[in-house]
Amino acid sequence: PEGAARLRGGALERVLPVRLDPSRTAADESALVLMLDTSGSMDSTGSEKPALRVGLETVRALTSLLTDRDRYGVIAFDVSARVLRPLGPAGPAATAPAQPWDLAASGGTDWAPALDLALDWLAGDPAARRHIVLISDGRLAPGATGEPGRVWPEGVTLSAVSIGVDADRATLTRLASGHGGRHEHVSGLDDLPVALSDRLEIIKHV
Repeated sequence: PEGAARLRGGALERVLPVRLDPSRTAADESALVLMLDTSGSMDSTGSEKPALRVGLETVRALTSLLTDRDRYGVIAFDVSARVLRPLGPAGPAATAPAQPWDLAASGGTDWAPALDLALDWLAGDPAARRHIVLISDGRLAPGATGEPGRVWPEGVTLSAVSIGVDADRATLTRLASGHGGRHEHVSGLDDLPVALSDRLEIIKHV
């Protein structure tokens, strides 16, 4: 499909553990957990679009790339974790969220509780590729380290998408590179690899 073709090779595809290739086999099955920062610092990007809205559109764009061979879950976090979608099959129409999520930017930032939950989900998952994408401005609250409280399961990787002109890209780059992933930066909606709007549902997965 044209939408997926336009996404191939783009910044968002690069943070996923698989490529957008129609010839993917069962060995390419992936389990993906998206961690979305909803802390108070996500209320602004330094532009007209709040970072939280950009983060939600990033979640929608990433899930639109999945196929029915994949599983995904979504966790929101400030200093605590909130499950938006438990880890489960993407299904034949993975674009999400179809349902509204009651999200507001507030609180401090510590992704450790969400990371613990994501690692718990992925530790026993049978997928060939198990991957976390952290979507955040990377600005941890004073005293927060973002370090998980559990052992990192072998084979689980992490990438990061930083959002906003004031994002702590260095922290997110170190985190991603330390766990087999990569970091990509999104300043605003215009930086997403396709024109994202309320009509994101037109982007089809392969």
